Amino acid sequence: MNQPIKTRPERYRAREQALAYHASAHGNGRPGISQRLELAAVRRALAATAGDTVLDVPCGTGRIDELLRERFDEIVGADSSVPMLSVYNDGNVSRRSCCADIFHLPFDDASFDWVICHRYFHHLKNEADRAAVLASLRRVCRQGVVFYAWLNTTFARRRGSMRTSISRGRVEAAVDAAGMRIRSMHRCAGPFSVKTIVVCTRQ
Repeated sequence: MNQPIKTRPERYRAREQALAYHASAHGNGRPGISQRLELAAVRRALAATAGDTVLDVPCGTGRIDELLRERFDEIVGADSSVPMLSVYNDGNVSRRSCCADIFHLPFDDASFDWVICHRYFHHLKNEADRAAVLASLRRVCRQGVVFYAWLNTTFARRRGSMRTSISRGRVEAAVDAAGMRIRSMHRCAGPFSVKTIVVCTRQ
């Protein structure tokens, strides 16, 4: 059996850490402008989707669950962190979830109409991992994948130890290597923000 690929240390090993993340992700009940712009971009991206089922991976504590429920009848959340999943499950009794490695998802081929990958892709440091993650997501979708990425712009680039922005060309190469094509991109705050929601469809 393949071992999970570790791209960064597991940050959420305790429920208290997951609860702190959840409070931050939801703006402690009052989302800031950055969070509102991000969610608006996700909503615009989801307008291009249609179907009944969606996989949210990594789902975290349910950051975009409300948006997904506006469009899909059946939502499954998957995450590698058990504490994050415990908070996710507390949020809605109807939620279905499982602990899973994003590189080796425990679902049959084409199990979901769409797969959503929010706030993960920008943590990947090399082309091989980016293509591998997108190929894993493509395998379990019937229609396409929506994922969050950090893309360089003329006015904005980000470099950090845990996440970095990359060129549009590198994103396109990863999408193509995974057997998909880009349908649309939705910037969270125009050319002054690297945050982008990418909508891809199967080739």
